[in-house]
Amino acid sequence: MKKENSFVKAGVVLVVSGFVVKLLSAVYRIPLTRMLGAAQMGRYSALFSLFMPFFSFATAGIVPCISHCAAKLNSCSKAAVLKKTAAKLYISWALVLSVLFVAFSFIYSKLQNDSLFFTGGLILAPAVVLAAVENICKGLTQGRMNMLPTATANVLESVSKTVFGLAGVYFAREFFAHTVTDATVKAGLSAVTVSGFLCCAYLLWMLKRADRAEKKNIGGKNRYILQTKNGISKKELFRMSFPIAVSALVISLSGFFDTAVCLPRISRIPYRDIVQSFEGASFKNAEDMPMYLLGIYQGMVMTVFNLLPAVLSYIGTASLPVISRAMLPQNSCCLKRQTRRLFAVTAGISVPVTVYIFFFRYDILRFLFGTNGAQTRVSAQLLGILLCSSVFCCFTSVFNSVLYAAGKSSIVFRILFIASVAKCTVNYILCAVPQINIKAFAVSACVFHAIIFILSIINVKKTGVEFSFSKIFFKPCAATAVAIFIVILLTDTVLCYLPPVLKLGFSGVIYSLIYFLIAIIWGFLLISPSENSNI
Repeated sequence: MKKENSFVKAGVVLVVSGFVVKLLSAVYRIPLTRMLGAAQMGRYSALFSLFMPFFSFATAGIVPCISHCAAKLNSCSKAAVLKKTAAKLYISWALVLSVLFVAFSFIYSKLQNDSLFFTGGLILAPAVVLAAVENICKGLTQGRMNMLPTATANVLESVSKTVFGLAGVYFAREFFAHTVTDATVKAGLSAVTVSGFLCCAYLLWMLKRADRAEKKNIGGKNRYILQTKNGISKKELFRMSFPIAVSALVISLSGFFDTAVCLPRISRIPYRDIVQSFEGASFKNAEDMPMYLLGIYQGMVMTVFNLLPAVLSYIGTASLPVISRAMLPQNSCCLKRQTRRLFAVTAGISVPVTVYIFFFRYDILRFLFGTNGAQTRVSAQLLGILLCSSVFCCFTSVFNSVLYAAGKSSIVFRILFIASVAKCTVNYILCAVPQINIKAFAVSACVFHAIIFILSIINVKKTGVEFSFSKIFFKPCAATAVAIFIVILLTDTVLCYLPPVLKLGFSGVIYSLIYFLIAIIWGFLLISPSENSNI
């Protein structure tokens, strides 16, 4: 019972810290987009699409692999061997990939005739190595069931990136914009490396404290069962982490494909055709059009779209140990209850929030990013398309948790690979159509999430988990329909006399109250005492 409670506590810590991190991320990207402008934000996003494949491949598999191995060791000496082995393997691998990233960014800058990609690559390259060290420390502490350093480090990194990033961009715009080329973008990139350094220093300090405390208690009762005799070899670490890293690489490469291959195809579309596709919006100029559109998509649309799936992803992460225990043969009834509740809560949150954002997306975008005719019109159209896949996207981490708990991690990779190939194919075909252009990014993302959703359901059902569309979605959809009808009616009659900010705030509060009142009456968001005892 104590062990189960520790899992619940760990999950709560990660969910709370994850919500704070995603909130800070939105707080950071919103003013950053407004200060940089759409065109500069497009270049900033393009550089990150080049950076992320190297970063993901270097760091994605470290935390789950090391935490899994560390949990097996109850000896300080063997934990020290694991730390040294992991450091030699992953830091060396990160150094190689950081050098390759700099070399690739140099080549890419020559191809694009834009020096920012090379100088930005030099600024971001140390972040790959720093992140590898961070993830080694996180894995070692999480293996001891201590999630607090990870949670604190995530918040520290987000806070420092927000503070240094916004302050750096502001001062660069005020004092260095006329003397240093792309000073504002470079300041924003520097904040990523600086925040990574601070986070790395904090985690190393916390790990050192934990090691000293463990050595003092070496004679006490051990918490973990020793399952290895000679520690973990580099080969074993690599074998465990490689599939996870490849899965992350596939997603990152699909994002790079959008920027490197599809964006140049959009640049060949006549300026007049793009303007007409957005109902005659007046853009800055034809020269910056591709980066301008990319900046709107990445800086405005994806910031709003990603907030809900990112927060709900921590529900899937926190549910993994519960689902793992429920996967035991004698717990089949518990498995059905836990997964049914997990699916119901995910649907109960994702459906109403998605519908509200869809109907009030113009007001939300104006409130977050200011009033700008062209940017608001473009971002609202793109967000409207992208929101069609929001509920599918919210279920991704939940399905992945079920498949991981069932030992089907290779299936997750295959699903991501198939969906990524389909996404890139659809995007490549549609982005050259003048009437679609940048909308192809949103359409292909919908295809990506829909394929993952469908294939995940098929494979989740093979594990013995039930997934009923009518039981999971009927009540949330019905409650959402009633709530949105009442709110739209009030918005068009009573709330229309209020200022836009107050109208948006009151409509959100009324909508939430109506929805949760219906949810309480129907009981589809409540956990019964019998189910609560098993969580």
